[in-house]
Amino acid sequence: MTTDLSTMDADSLIDACISAGLTVPPDLIDDAQALRSMLAAYRLRQLRRETQQAALRTGSSSTSTGFVTARPSIQHTETEPTPLSTEEKISHDKSVSQAKAGLRQEAEKEVERKPEKNSVAREGVINNEADNDAAQPQSVTTASGITIHPIKILKNYTKPPKKYVYDDFVKYFNKRYQAISGILRQRKELENVTSINRIIGKRERESTAIIGIVSEKKEAKTKHTILTVEDPTGKIEVWLSANNREMTEVAREIVLDEVIGIIGQAAGDRMFANSIVFPDIPPTHELKKGAQEKYAIFVGDVHIGAKLFLKDEFEKFLLWLSGKVGTPEQRKISERVAYVIFTGDLVEGVGIYPEQDLDLNIIDIRSQYAEFARYVKMIPSHLQVVLISGNHDAGRLQEPQGPIYKDFAQDLYDMPNVHILSNPCSFTIDESPSSPGFDVLLYHGYSLIYYANNVPAIREAGGQKATDAIMKLLLRKRHLAPTHGCNTYVPDPQEDPLVIDKVPDFFVTGHVHRVSFGNYRGVTMINASCWSEVSEEQEKRGLEPQPARLPVVNLRTREIRVMNFYHGSEEKKLAIQEAAAIAEKKEGA
Repeated sequence: MTTDLSTMDADSLIDACISAGLTVPPDLIDDAQALRSMLAAYRLRQLRRETQQAALRTGSSSTSTGFVTARPSIQHTETEPTPLSTEEKISHDKSVSQAKAGLRQEAEKEVERKPEKNSVAREGVINNEADNDAAQPQSVTTASGITIHPIKILKNYTKPPKKYVYDDFVKYFNKRYQAISGILRQRKELENVTSINRIIGKRERESTAIIGIVSEKKEAKTKHTILTVEDPTGKIEVWLSANNREMTEVAREIVLDEVIGIIGQAAGDRMFANSIVFPDIPPTHELKKGAQEKYAIFVGDVHIGAKLFLKDEFEKFLLWLSGKVGTPEQRKISERVAYVIFTGDLVEGVGIYPEQDLDLNIIDIRSQYAEFARYVKMIPSHLQVVLISGNHDAGRLQEPQGPIYKDFAQDLYDMPNVHILSNPCSFTIDESPSSPGFDVLLYHGYSLIYYANNVPAIREAGGQKATDAIMKLLLRKRHLAPTHGCNTYVPDPQEDPLVIDKVPDFFVTGHVHRVSFGNYRGVTMINASCWSEVSEEQEKRGLEPQPARLPVVNLRTREIRVMNFYHGSEEKKLAIQEAAAIAEKKEGA
């Protein structure tokens, strides 16, 4: 018989929480009402789980083969690498359970690591290559014969927040113009660029080239596209003819506040464009390859603390990473993993959206990070781990978003192989005396949804499902979020930190909970998956997750494979939804 929670005092409630395996945050120890809420939510979950299992047992006759793991639909721009054989079970359930127990024991018995200098930069430093000195850990050669080199930080934004004024915004956009115009001026067709004030007012048409920021975009009744373009000397209207099919397609891609080059004819207060030049990735950019077969893996939004967190799938991933489960081929790959890179949204957070507490099973942000740290400790300690923040993590919702607050996640800062960096950031992996390594641009991806919804060609290609097309767009703009309003940005008067000034080898994002990859001019684009089921809030935002997929990159060949740890299927999903509805009806009755 279930005890009535309303009759239990705080001590009894704490005992009940501990018996149920619930973590009680220190600040809730004397809060009887909060403890009752925790236990009530736990009991509801138990009821739902029992109902789900009953529904699944009842509905098992509907499919003779049972539930199968679905392979994700991969978005790509070039040939699709052959995925790992993940349709089959990685291991029998009993073996997985035994491996989980052993993995937890190893993590608990592990000797406490002495804290070394973490890779978070000193306050106020943006480009902190100087921090990569003798304090960095040395290279490690593993039993499988690979050498794991420490990461080298290129950019890590740690400037403290301040009050910004109008003049800061002006300087910020001027810095953007200077940075991207410098890239554009390296293009042969823009060698003879002139300033806008020199061409305004001329009576006769004259061939010219300018570089400017797009401050306005509209369509004339004649379907011609009209841009207002500015540089530090003035502004001018630029007309893109609707009669030119190529120009029409280019016009559809142009977004507000990006910096572009324009070649055409100028007369009076107008310019008629013959061609548009984007900063873009140079076509000569080299697709670098490493000397050894070793792997970098990219872990998408984890969302620890959410009720929909895929605990079993995430733990199976950790077991595979530790060589505990998998086929011989899969275990061979896990033995050669060198870098584990998380793309943000490590935890579900608190107060991210209205009534989020109803979707949480860990309601305290510090407890969420403690649980995430517990999982990170299960990652072999010789691997290099990189973590960045996302919009669900603790910190100011802005871009760049600083590293996770230390007082929320001390356990993570105490791990010497874990690098806690800003969002976005850039760093080099696998650099050695004989190899330049690979530069990684890591961005959680808050702006991706804006461009999925507002760029016609991407919207028509599937919006958020065309993540590789969005990433290609940003590479062509050489900016992670050019449009004012697509994100909350820091108007840094010293530089625009979201400019892609250095061409990366890998451009990696998360946020949209899908897995996709492609290659654009030697840049490998990867959008990582997620480790939570779809929620009502995600459905409202139009997200269609592909959970528990893991992009795995062979640094010697640059081949990308996707490991599918997801246990679900459409039939199982429907059964769970039906069971949840039944549980809610029972609770109401």
